[in-house]
Amino acid sequence: MKKVALVRGNGLTKFEIQYYEPLIDNFEIWGICSLNNPFSIGGLKINVKKLPSVYDLEMFFPNVFKLRKIYQRIFYYELFLQKIFGLENLLKNFDIIHSADVEYFYTYQSAKARLKYDKRLVITQWQNIPFAYGFRGYNFVKSKRFKKIVEAVDVAIATSERAKLTLVLEGFPEEKIQIIKPGVDVEKFRPMAKDFNLMRNLGINEDDKVILFSGRLQWQKGIIVLLNAFKLLVMDKDFDGNKLKLLIVGGGQLLNWLKKFVRFLDIEKNVIFAGYVDYDEMPKFHNLADVFVLPSIPDKRWQEQFGMVLIESMACGKPVISTLSGSIPEVVGDNAILVQSFDFFELYKALKRILSDEKLHYELGKRGREFVVKNYNAVDTAQKIKKIYNSLI
Repeated sequence: MKKVALVRGNGLTKFEIQYYEPLIDNFEIWGICSLNNPFSIGGLKINVKKLPSVYDLEMFFPNVFKLRKIYQRIFYYELFLQKIFGLENLLKNFDIIHSADVEYFYTYQSAKARLKYDKRLVITQWQNIPFAYGFRGYNFVKSKRFKKIVEAVDVAIATSERAKLTLVLEGFPEEKIQIIKPGVDVEKFRPMAKDFNLMRNLGINEDDKVILFSGRLQWQKGIIVLLNAFKLLVMDKDFDGNKLKLLIVGGGQLLNWLKKFVRFLDIEKNVIFAGYVDYDEMPKFHNLADVFVLPSIPDKRWQEQFGMVLIESMACGKPVISTLSGSIPEVVGDNAILVQSFDFFELYKALKRILSDEKLHYELGKRGREFVVKNYNAVDTAQKIKKIYNSLI
């Protein structure tokens, strides 16, 4: 059986591996990640190998502003953060090396291993902003490192049309690029009855209207904009404010600040911080929601690259509200309500509309589920990846 190395640094995740697990009868798949992989990966059906990386050094740095700035300058902005020690030697034991995004140092290491040991190299590209390489900018694509990757790669899988165009603008031969969009397990993420034990634990009543957000608690995910919009909704006399709940799933750098801001807005009784939730439990949370919201905001180096939570919630039959950021319009098509990023008032109006219009609520949920089953089924995604792997061996 041919061996595949999924090289992911500190980004080995259950939400991505769900569309590689259907391949384990055909390939021996290993996930290669750093020692400090921040995502829960327990219960994966693939094999996992952890190696030390530069990223792991961050665990030993004190939380001192000056030192962390120096660390980030040296290792992140110089793009060495994702260097994995011992990776190239390990990769000689695999037939196909499958890395992610050209900017990561482990992708450069994968390219060197591919050429040294005559293996095959696949890259999955999520980045959808051309030349977004910190202060290096477009100079990075002129580097020997970037050129080595272009030389070594056999197939670049772009997760969106924007990701493909990013690679084209940066100089990748278009004939090496294929668009394969991520998939979701539509049997796991599906409409189901509400979990009343979970509702009780979270303090949610059966007649509450629940707005769900799931993601990293950082500025780019638009969580502050969502809180402002939600406050307006609570104040709206067309609703019973006591029956509106905002369920926030996830952790991140803004958590403590957000809790203070919620107190300032006087909506503590309406906002539930659920913290980190294991990916296997997320279908239960999606099925508590009346509407899912991802109010993503772009910045100069990042815009929403896909938004897996969108198709997960749609797969559960939930109407979705998001923003015109990055690849989101491409991902959801006309099956969601989209507003401008950073616009709390338009977001409030969209929330009011979906919670007030039962017909629209039902139609969006139904269309969303059908759209995901047709276009983002993890089994279909796996078959497309399988076809690429078979073409390389």
